[in-house]
Amino acid sequence: MPGSTHDSRVLRTSPLWNNRTTLLENGAYFLAADSGYPLTPYTIVPFSDDGTMTARRREFNRALSHECVLAENGIGAVKGRFPVLRQMNVANVEHACLLTHAAFILNALCDMHHDDVMADWDTTEYDDDRYRPDDDDDEEDVRNLGEVRRQHLMQQLGL
Repeated sequence: MPGSTHDSRVLRTSPLWNNRTTLLENGAYFLAADSGYPLTPYTIVPFSDDGTMTARRREFNRALSHECVLAENGIGAVKGRFPVLRQMNVANVEHACLLTHAAFILNALCDMHHDDVMADWDTTEYDDDRYRPDDDDDEEDVRNLGEVRRQHLMQQLGL
């Protein structure tokens, strides 16, 4: 599956998604995602440009994109520090996951000890359940809850 499957499918079939209510603390946290993901209370995506994009929505999209870029740069730094991740044999998915986890843990330890990623390396409080969907919510209800959450985030950003 890795490498040949869209990221949103990988997410939907992951332990993170299957345990999202617990792991994302009932909506206290969310994943900033690109437009390839569905809008849910747990995945916040940019607004689509349907020709009526407001300045506030454009600014929200820029802020969300900035956060996604930071995450991608972090992943790029780990791949730069541990190039084995770029050429990993994924025939054994469990082994690939263990190796990836180990690399991220080692990267965090390196960061804690100020062992910076070298420049020439390739580095291509909240308690509110109004965003938590019920188990019987259909896809439209979940998307509507995601929309409410995205609007709330815009208000928090002053947009």
